[in-house]
Order: sequence, then structure tokens, then C-alpha cells
Amino acid sequence: MTKVRFSPDIFRIERFGGVSRYVVELHRGLLDLGVDSRILAGLHRSGSLSGVDEVIGASVERVRPERVRQGLTKVADRGLERVWAAGQDRSTIYHKTYFDHSVPTGPTLAVTVYDMIHERYPDELSPRDLTVGAKRTWCERADVVFAISHQTRVDLLERYELDPDKVVVTHLGVAVVDPDGTEPPFAGRPFVLYVGNRSRPYKNWSRALEVMAHLPAEIGLVCFGPDPTAAEAAAVSALGLDERVRFVGGDDRRLATAYRSATALFYPSLYEGFGLPPLEAMAHGCPVVATRAGSLPEVLGDAAILEDPTDVEAMAAALGSVLTDDELAGRLRVLGPAHAAGFTWAATAAATLEGYRAATS
Repeated sequence: MTKVRFSPDIFRIERFGGVSRYVVELHRGLLDLGVDSRILAGLHRSGSLSGVDEVIGASVERVRPERVRQGLTKVADRGLERVWAAGQDRSTIYHKTYFDHSVPTGPTLAVTVYDMIHERYPDELSPRDLTVGAKRTWCERADVVFAISHQTRVDLLERYELDPDKVVVTHLGVAVVDPDGTEPPFAGRPFVLYVGNRSRPYKNWSRALEVMAHLPAEIGLVCFGPDPTAAEAAAVSALGLDERVRFVGGDDRRLATAYRSATALFYPSLYEGFGLPPLEAMAHGCPVVATRAGSLPEVLGDAAILEDPTDVEAMAAALGSVLTDDELAGRLRVLGPAHAAGFTWAATAAATLEGYRAATS
């Protein structure tokens, strides 16, 4: 039986989100395939892992202050990792969930690369961010490297001198979530939905505001995520959009409500390693207007309208078409779920297991 252990890294540095969801869903899929899989949560068995089977670890979330707790648990995790790994052999697969410069010896090593954003947009990073160097170290030392799209694999091989045979593509999965029943924003009015980070320039949120300024005044924009910063609120005001933009947060069910209520999802990113939000929107029957950037054409195929991420007028025209052409919107509402159905976590787990077996054969 294949034996897999996931590292605690992502549960230390991220609230439950994209990467931690991937790890949990992959772990569950491997268990369904009969794999001996465990998440080694270390001192980070937080609420995000409640209800997840086969998790080893403890929670120290009550320890304050948070910065001290994070420092101590990081040291403890690395110490535990070294001790544990020293007792393993190649029959155990150690799947690193995020990057650091600690590379243990003993087990077969696996790592997943989600994108090459750090390498493409270094100016957007803090000088203290060590991800680039740590990622390279792990990719060079790992026995198998998983890339979540063909685009990410291409970007990875362009920058690192790796054996192409050890870089395996495993697309992400998508699941349909029941809405929470809350009143959608702009009830009774059409609105465009934006989901994702707004602070990183490559996400192109500022240009999304410019696009909205080209659309009729009755069209709203809902930004799903954290509350706006002062700078974001000022950007909205500068374009005269105060009455047309709403910032909404919440869990997956609240997001499902937004997907199902929106006239369209707008995803103007300049680059993506995968692009899960537009695929989620499709799964919920929401028409998608995105860009021909990074992995988005690969992931979204012909089930979305794709435009140049630098062309404000073209993106506005595409959204305008979905907003006014009922036939087009209806076609996208049919194409989207059918296309998204081809991306499942079961398929992700099966492809990953195949990569594990190739690395240990």
C-alpha cells in the first residue's frame, strides 16, 4: 500500500483557502483510493482541519501573542520533521505542502508548484519573502514535482533545469456548494462578481474598476473577499463608483450565493497558475468573462469569453454582451457546468497517485 504523509507548512502560513483546500481534498481522494495517507499537522491542527480524517497533530491556537506562537511552532515543526524523516525510507512519500529551505532525507520527496507568480512578479513581493529560493531547492531535490496546470509546468521548466519526466500535471478539482440563502447584493439589479486577491497588481483589480466605469450605471460590482483598504476605497471613489461597488465576505456557501446570483463573473488577471474561481463560477452556472492569460485558456476552454487583460474596452464589450444578450448568457450557463464537471478532486487524486508510483518504481 502506498504511504503518503503531508507536511504541516500550509496550515501554518495560510487560513483555509486555495492551497490548504487542495491538500485536504487530495488527502481525502487518496484515502478513497485506499492510500495510507496522513496529514502531519504538527502544532497546527486548527479549525480548518475539523472533520478531516487521519490528521496527526495538536492545536496551539490559544497561545498568544500570535507572532511568538508562529515562531515557536515553526521551529518545533522543523525539528519534528527532521526527527520523523530520519526514521523513514523510500517507501514513504513525504509531500511538502509549501516551500522552505528544510529538505529532509529518508523518504521519497514530492512537492506541488501552484504557479510561478513569485518569479514573474518579483517587484510585488517583500524583500523578506524567501519563496523563490525555497521553491527552487525543493523542485531540484524532489523525486516528483506536481504542477497544477500545463502552463505552470511550462513556466517551471523554462526557469529550472529539471528532468521533464519528473514534472507531472495534476489539474485541480471543483465542487458545487449549496448557497446559504442570504439575500444577494444588489437584489433585483444585475451585477458583475469579482473573486480573489485585490492587493496584488497581477490580479488586475484596478483595471476591473476601469472596465466597470465603461458599463451602464445600473450595473453593480460585487468584490468577494476582505473589507476594502483605504486605498481601494479611494480608487472606487476616484472613478465615481461608490454607489455601484459592494465588498462582501463570507464562507463557501455565501460565495455560492454570489456565483448563482451574479450576471457574470469577471476575472481580469494578468497571469494565473490555474484559476479556480472562474471554474467554480462555471460549476455554479455563472457566465464567465476572463482573460487570455497564463493557464486561463487551458482551464476555461471554450466555456468562457476570453479577452486581452490590458484592453479595457474589449473587456467592457465582452461583459456588456453577456449583460445584454440573453442567448449568449444562456449558452454560457449551459457550457460552464458541463465544462467544469471535467475537473474533479477524484481525478486529481488519481493523477497524483500515478505520479507517486512512478517516483517510487
